Amino acid sequence: TDVAGLTINAASTAATASIGALALDATDTTSLTLVGANTGYALSTGAITLSDKVETISVSTSTASGTATLGAMADADSLTSVTINASVADATTGTIGATTSDANGLSTITISASGGATATLGEIWGDSTNTTSGETTATMTLTSDTSSTVVLGKVAMDEGAVSLTASGAGNFTLGTVDSATVGFFIGEDSTFDLS
Repeated sequence: TDVAGLTINAASTAATASIGALALDATDTTSLTLVGANTGYALSTGAITLSDKVETISVSTSTASGTATLGAMADADSLTSVTINASVADATTGTIGATTSDANGLSTITISASGGATATLGEIWGDSTNTTSGETTATMTLTSDTSSTVVLGKVAMDEGAVSLTASGAGNFTLGTVDSATVGFFIGEDSTFDLS
């Protein structure tokens, strides 16, 4: 079907909701939004496929225990922005992108956590292709209030740059662990403002 903007939510559900592997419209789907339940039940998806044209991803929560988890999305060729907003319940994504289908145009990542929640962006593959037209700078804006946590896992941008700002009294984890394979891989001069 010709679905340009796909929104999955769990409004008014009285049970945990889970969607298995999700195949999008490879020609027309340009945005994917996952909205946690307005009741205290979890929402999750399996792996996302046929996602070549997806430009924007958004995952959000707003109710205690109403967590939202977006499965992995290997094909991120058209992706330009990712937004995660965890409010009082955790919001999480799986790995986005892969070695041969990275998000070369990914320029905006916004992650916020509040009310004791954790917002997690799993492994992300940004600009990893050398081009004569110039490389992409990913602007990352991270905010976390007291008792909340933002987690930014592996960042692979071998040919790109990062401009990262982290603010708030909460916790930040940049790179999942101190490892040679799980951290930040950045090809251009970058800036980190951890004020």
